[in-house]
Amino acid sequence: MELVLSKEIADIRARYGLSLAQFGTLVGAPATSVKRWEAGVDPREQFFFQLYLVVGLIKDPDEVFYDLGRQGISLNKAQWDVFANLVKGADHSIDLAAEIGLDSPEVGQALVTGVRGLLTLIAGSFAAKNALGDKFSASLATRIATLLK
Repeated sequence: MELVLSKEIADIRARYGLSLAQFGTLVGAPATSVKRWEAGVDPREQFFFQLYLVVGLIKDPDEVFYDLGRQGISLNKAQWDVFANLVKGADHSIDLAAEIGLDSPEVGQALVTGVRGLLTLIAGSFAAKNALGDKFSASLATRIATLLK
């Protein structure tokens, strides 16, 4: 695995107070796999997509929304913003607490809920049989659906 991705995983877990299991649920992998990835072990091919998607959703959900739109994936912006605001709110809460000298708030569950909501919206675009279904293979929809189990 690229050192950058393993560092991203460790940084995200540390910043948001996510356990190995919480991060694992976001990408559909067991906690032991997350621990190996943080140590620099390459994930199996089936997890690359999930890892990059989840890291992207955490780092900049709006950019992912616009990237999907450029690919012809139609999503409702108002619905997207509800879940994206959970992700952004978690981030903002940590920054604000640090700025005023408070302990970092416990925002891990808000982040998990926000990311899972965004993944649900993406998966819903597959189920709606919009242009996405014509452009991408069913395996992509299956991968996202697997994340949501």
